[in-house]
Amino acid sequence: MRTTGKQCGLAATGVYQPSLRSPWLAAEDTFLKVRYLEELEQIQKYIREKGWSESSTSFADYLSLLNGAFQELDEPMMPESDDIITELMIFLNHDDVKAYITQDYSHARILVRHSIESSEKLQAVIEDLQQFIDHNLDAGLEARITGDSVLTLSATNAMIRGQLQSIALLLVIIGVLFTELKVGLLAALPNFFPVIVMFGFMGYMEIPLNIGTTMEHSIYGEALPVVSTSIALIAGFLVFTQASFEPIVQFGAVIATALVADFVITPLAVSSLRLVTIWDVLSLRLRKNVLEKSALFKNLKPWQIRQFILSGRMVEYAKGDFVFRRSEVSTELFVLLTGKVDVCLPDQEGSCNLLEQFYPGDVFGDVALFANIPRKTDAVAVEHSTVLVLTREGIERTMRHRPLISARIFANLTADLSRRMIKLISKQQLKSRSGNPKKGGKS
Repeated sequence: MRTTGKQCGLAATGVYQPSLRSPWLAAEDTFLKVRYLEELEQIQKYIREKGWSESSTSFADYLSLLNGAFQELDEPMMPESDDIITELMIFLNHDDVKAYITQDYSHARILVRHSIESSEKLQAVIEDLQQFIDHNLDAGLEARITGDSVLTLSATNAMIRGQLQSIALLLVIIGVLFTELKVGLLAALPNFFPVIVMFGFMGYMEIPLNIGTTMEHSIYGEALPVVSTSIALIAGFLVFTQASFEPIVQFGAVIATALVADFVITPLAVSSLRLVTIWDVLSLRLRKNVLEKSALFKNLKPWQIRQFILSGRMVEYAKGDFVFRRSEVSTELFVLLTGKVDVCLPDQEGSCNLLEQFYPGDVFGDVALFANIPRKTDAVAVEHSTVLVLTREGIERTMRHRPLISARIFANLTADLSRRMIKLISKQQLKSRSGNPKKGGKS
């Protein structure tokens, strides 16, 4: 405890120890005065009444014991005056009490031994005790609580905050890399799912967060990369559960559970995910102008376009290659990125009657796809071409998860298809007038 110009302190020791100390800022011999020794006694009395300790010891206890012995009392008793304390100090060697008082007697502490295992309960005890000290301590003193238990508690809290901050930062970074938070959340699952399982297991089994279980944080980080020895690690840590020392049992159980979650559960959970990184999007930046000017993506923002095309794939075709052929099952929609593609209607003589020519940004193959019928035409690359292929499954997934984007896409498809049909009808009418009619078809 500290005071203005004078200080007194409390400390605790034990397996899990809260520690309080109060260094004096000014006058010497502060704790050779009854007034301030009574402050130590008052704090010790409060701790005992609350049941927060197995035992507590201070410089005041030594003086009470010495005073009781000199006055031949049945119990230790605090000296009644400062003069008596001065006389008693003749018989007291500072080396015997140096753990509780500084050599100039301006800084005292109370050593409190306790058996509190729960970090939550220990935090509540320290806060309650600090509040009591702040409200009841002599105005000339100030105090703070320290010691091994307080340091361990601070380290535990820092570890938990660090875990939460690292997970949050991880979600943000992966969310940016994958262009959306939802996909980033799935990609980050192997990193934070073991943490959730670990703390969930500890809560269910009522395992306290203490020194033994805090050690898991360091060991877990080292063991994670050793995928090839996961079974051996799990089995090895399970051996600790057979120990007779409870913290070791808890330590082994917690790490084994985290390893099971990391090596078995999370790979199964993400095995069916198709994750597309931002590098795939960056490769499409070269076609940015093509995509944004495409009729399919009219009135869509760049990030909406990127989200929609992430479910697709890019395919290159050499000159003369078929993009699709007549009678094939229609499961894909195509957006031409580079090159040129002709859609034609094959006849019995083996020739192909040209229906439409498509250029970068144009959409084709949509009629048969949405009509759910086999292809009625052939699509041939007239020159080396790159095509964005969007599958029925990917489009349906976009419909489920991004209905607003899907609504705009289908509105654009409807407008584009109407325009093409009008163009095709007008073309057929012109050919009929010229006496050279051709049969039309669907792409």
